[in-house]
Amino acid sequence: MDVTMILRHGKLLLFSVLFLSGCMTNYSIMLADEIAQDVIITDSKDKAEIRYKGPAIVTDETYNLITDDQYYRIRGWRNRKTGQLRHQLKVVISNPTGRFRKYKSATFDTGLQAKLSELRRYERCRAPGGRGGKSGFTECLHEQTLGIPITDETLRTLAEKGFTLQISSEDDHLSNIKVSSNYIKGYLQAVDS
Repeated sequence: MDVTMILRHGKLLLFSVLFLSGCMTNYSIMLADEIAQDVIITDSKDKAEIRYKGPAIVTDETYNLITDDQYYRIRGWRNRKTGQLRHQLKVVISNPTGRFRKYKSATFDTGLQAKLSELRRYERCRAPGGRGGKSGFTECLHEQTLGIPITDETLRTLAEKGFTLQISSEDDHLSNIKVSSNYIKGYLQAVDS
């Protein structure tokens, strides 16, 4: 490989690193004030509620040799008339196993059991050999969106240390969702402003 080729590859690598680092923000190490600035606050269509959407945390996790992509955020709603706040941890898990999982429980690292509901299922399939599937089989990614309600009191208590939520499925697959103290504090700072 000559010097010109090395320089081209080096520039491409540098560009890729800079580009990707700008696209992904590591909310686990940011200060609460910085996270608060990234919370999106909108009105519901009927103006009855104020909506809060914390920034997305994107990770992957390997368990029993299967790597899932995880995308999650805290979101909330404030009733304009009563002032009552509701929060939810929204979790999207994409798995390459070729089937949907039956999620059965969610437990905080404090031991508190959480209610778990499936909000959406989505299957994305593609033929590895291109259009028409020349390779003879299809690869599918199964994406499930889960909602875990968190009371305002519980969220404010968890803000001190952050939390890990363990979600388990009937086939004993475990997903660990980690939310830092600063993320929660930043989200609540935006909610309280």
